[in-house]
Amino acid sequence: MIAYREGAVAITHEGRSPLVTWYRWVPRTSALVVVEPGATHDYARDLIELLAAASYDPVGNGRSFHRDVSAPSLELALAELARVLDALPGVRDVVTHQSAALPAAHLLARQPGRYRLTMVSPRLGPPSDHLDPFAAHEGRSGGHEATCAWIAAFPDRLAYWRKTVVPNAPVVACAMATALIDADDDDAAATARAFGAATLTLGVGGALARLTPHAATQISRYLTR
Repeated sequence: MIAYREGAVAITHEGRSPLVTWYRWVPRTSALVVVEPGATHDYARDLIELLAAASYDPVGNGRSFHRDVSAPSLELALAELARVLDALPGVRDVVTHQSAALPAAHLLARQPGRYRLTMVSPRLGPPSDHLDPFAAHEGRSGGHEATCAWIAAFPDRLAYWRKTVVPNAPVVACAMATALIDADDDDAAATARAFGAATLTLGVGGALARLTPHAATQISRYLTR
């Protein structure tokens, strides 16, 4: 069992009193897994533990809950990611899932060469149900169930991020970015091209989009090869 440590970073945004983001890591951490604002890190647990990666719950969600944060924004997601990375100087790989690619690309484009960005099933809007890790699928892991329970309690946060923030945000090209996609996921392939990312097909049938346990193993093998 991995002995994770926990910490918190404070974020000042729009003149509010500092918001606090919970994160966890291990001393040898060289990767950070980033999930969509409105979700929690739990559903990515298989990948996080295979990589011994750091992770965090986006501000306003899960262990980073704040009552006065109801609508995520790109600026807040950027500020949060920057603060978490500052707290983890050993990180070299940033691994995003679905639309979490957007703030990571914006931040890392400002710091070319400092990090390697791996976008897993990137997209710039809500996925269809068969590609949504939070839709009803058989065999969901306990981590998926934990995240789905959070989203069921606060559904507007993820929906606002996916439907309002992401489609209306500018897209930036990001050096050192690779997109890992399913063979039949045309939307992810188009999004990868928009980011100027190299593309590698590792899954099929929406496995990467839903971040199944098998997909987590494939991603881990790619990143640690």
